Amino acid sequence: MEKGVAGLVIVKQVDQVDIGKPGKSEVAVAERLGTERQNKPELLAPAGEMAALRAAVENGADAVYLGGKVFSARASAVNFTDAELAEAVNYAHLRGVKVYVTMNTLLDNREMPEALEYAYYLHRIGVDGVIVQDLGLIRQLRRVLPELRLHASTQMTIHNAAGVNLLKEWGIQRVVLAREITLEQISRIRTQTGCELEVFIHGALCICYSGQCLMSSMIGGRSGNRGRCAQPCRLAYQLTSPGGANALSNSDNSGHLLSPRDLNTLQILPELIKVGIDSLKIEGRMKRPEYVATVVRIYRQALDRCWDQPEKYQVDLEHARELEQIFNREFTPGYFMGNPGRELMSYQRPNNRGVYLGRVHRFDARTRLVQIKLEASLRLGDGLEIWVTRGGRQGLTVKRLMVENQPREEAFPGEIVTLPGEGSIRPGDRVFKTYAVQLMQRALNSFSRPQRLIPLHLKVTAAIGSPLVLQAVDGDGNQIQVTGEFLGEAATRHPLTRELLYAQLNRLGNTIFKLEQVQYDIAPGVMVPISEINQVRRKMVAALEKKRLNAFRGPLVSEAVFSNRGLPEGRTEELATTSSGCPRLTVAVGDWASALEALKAGADQIYLPESIFRSKPQERIQLEQVWEAGRSRSVRLVVTLPRIVMETDQEGVLRQMETWEKVTGKPPAGWLIGNPGGLKLVSKYTSDKKIEHRTLVCADYSLNCFNRFSIQALRERQVQQITLSPELNQEQLAAITTPMDRKDLEVFIHGNWPLMLSEHCVVGAVQGRRTATQACSTPCRKQSFALQDRMGFLFPVEMDEHCRMYLYNPRVLDLLDQLEALVRMQFGYLRLEVRRELPEYVRQIVQIYRTELNRLQEHLDRGADGFKPLPAHREALKQLVPAGLTRGHFYRGVINID
Repeated sequence: MEKGVAGLVIVKQVDQVDIGKPGKSEVAVAERLGTERQNKPELLAPAGEMAALRAAVENGADAVYLGGKVFSARASAVNFTDAELAEAVNYAHLRGVKVYVTMNTLLDNREMPEALEYAYYLHRIGVDGVIVQDLGLIRQLRRVLPELRLHASTQMTIHNAAGVNLLKEWGIQRVVLAREITLEQISRIRTQTGCELEVFIHGALCICYSGQCLMSSMIGGRSGNRGRCAQPCRLAYQLTSPGGANALSNSDNSGHLLSPRDLNTLQILPELIKVGIDSLKIEGRMKRPEYVATVVRIYRQALDRCWDQPEKYQVDLEHARELEQIFNREFTPGYFMGNPGRELMSYQRPNNRGVYLGRVHRFDARTRLVQIKLEASLRLGDGLEIWVTRGGRQGLTVKRLMVENQPREEAFPGEIVTLPGEGSIRPGDRVFKTYAVQLMQRALNSFSRPQRLIPLHLKVTAAIGSPLVLQAVDGDGNQIQVTGEFLGEAATRHPLTRELLYAQLNRLGNTIFKLEQVQYDIAPGVMVPISEINQVRRKMVAALEKKRLNAFRGPLVSEAVFSNRGLPEGRTEELATTSSGCPRLTVAVGDWASALEALKAGADQIYLPESIFRSKPQERIQLEQVWEAGRSRSVRLVVTLPRIVMETDQEGVLRQMETWEKVTGKPPAGWLIGNPGGLKLVSKYTSDKKIEHRTLVCADYSLNCFNRFSIQALRERQVQQITLSPELNQEQLAAITTPMDRKDLEVFIHGNWPLMLSEHCVVGAVQGRRTATQACSTPCRKQSFALQDRMGFLFPVEMDEHCRMYLYNPRVLDLLDQLEALVRMQFGYLRLEVRRELPEYVRQIVQIYRTELNRLQEHLDRGADGFKPLPAHREALKQLVPAGLTRGHFYRGVINID
């Protein structure tokens, strides 16, 4: 077995590519998945503009997803105006294709009315579903427009059955699962849920769990949760120790350590079908229409072959090459068969690498002519990239092509071609074809004129004294009958003939139909004018088109009904204040020793770790000590559940939850939940254990609570404490709810939280040499690591017990100078996020903020203004955080609304 096309496994070079003999783990997965035949999955294609929509439809997509000019997670795509959306829906529906529109960004309070009006417009034009992320938007749409079908975006980070089932209770009909889930986990989710499931099968991958990435937002102000990701993961980084010493091995010095390959699942289509996935999704709303056309065509044909004859399915070699040619960063099957380790990544370059063409044979510096020995064909108009030894990459378009001093339009493998070149080209330099003019022209032709025509079977009846009757059945079984107005007459010169009827009925022009069969019932000697035949044909086309469009239309909600449902308010009653207004000081720690220091220093509530980062020293302090210290000081101890709980992790997490009760004799004061499935997990645990007293359920910032409607959605799930999104600015925080309605809300005032949470561990891949078949050597147990960017900033890296990676900001949030403003906003909880810090750091930070909160409360009790923290505390903070402090999004934010 050898590596073939850009990472695809090629077993033999024949007309088709064998899927290959699977390894033991793959056989085991396939056996567990079973062989039950499900419904044929939908092929779902991207469309970033109208041309891409036509490309997707004409090449065989069952459905397309696209975005409007607002509320779309691909704000940089061309996208669709409202008028274009209506046109797109009609275009697709006429051809039997569904349309899903993305509204998968987080929404500000002020945007919600516009978002609901926009959703109502989408309902009126007949879209088949809306893809959403924001919890508040889901809540409001279920109230004002329950008729609209909702799909949960992959931005919601749904990765287990508990999360799927919770969203199903919220009215979600389809869930786009996280890209990190294996086929085995999908199979388990399928057996435990009755919800439609959708997965990505081709295209770009995010290194971070979607919806959990704050890197672009925090370092550049462009939020992925608002559709404006700047893709910092595609930049170059160096793996270092915290002090900056380079830890990279020589073979990995190119530095694109966060840039994954592109997903390609042609080889595992049979397994994807077996697990019962409802929709197979192609990524690429930012890609050109020719890319969409090519990828959709190939997956359409492959899916059909796999469905019809799964036991004979093989990957077509030409298809594999075309996928590589149209765009690749090398390919990977992603996480479907397990964690691929370093084989997930494209270390050498973050963009299209093209197809390997050959090597430079000779370069004449005087004439600037380069000779290339070809291993693939080359045509005039193709684009090349020479990977020069010095100076990076040299791109060129083939405008002149010579073979043995003779001009040619095309050259073939084994030949040596001569063409103009520039730069520091040397013999042996590799050459890649990045643009294939023939493939692009084929793609363009596929959607420049109609390809997806609907076959028509007609029966025409003509008789003297009766109108012309035309009965039609299209390829999807739609039936209509239309009747003309002219009464047939006895012919004096030109009676109606089959040939004449066929010629007129076949004039279907630019319609979506093609005439396949005509049945004639023509009385002898009857005459019908050609104009009448044409008129009846046009009526038939219009009637069929209307019927095809109506097949997609559900009951339409009138504007009056929609308006009367109104914009439901959030909470109508106000929470009772718990004190004179002083917020609780909460501290999130990463180990038991830090928990004890936080308790001693004056924390009111502590978030205890469910698991401890591997960089932390071995613990000597036990849970019992922390429990006793917390009990004696009447401090709430809240246990943090993992943000990611795969189906295969759930039993272990439940055992960890039971450990608390075994040690302390009672449940903790509360649970901190980091994903929607956690809400169901805690509910199941308390129900199974028959826990009678009320346990605090806290929603962490990773649930992306960005508006008051999200707050209300969580409150309705019995969540008693909610951490607001760190992407909210001061103005948004001040307007999030009414002041007396914030006693259950928490904001960050100091610390560092992960910019990324990834299933891929850079340290394990680069230093630990982990692959799909080779275990990591666990270098994270021996030392700490960081990623250094081109500006010299060090991003600390942590790993948990599941080998998931957490990438942290070089600078630490600190809002000590903004403490008075936050307290006056009357939030109930102010959090110090110090999970990765050592106990001494935790002690000093908690002491500083405890002291300043006490001083501030005395200041406010006197009715004074202009509170200033002690200079000594400001100086202490600078000493504790030599990398620098930041105010985060407190002033900047990620949203601009006039």
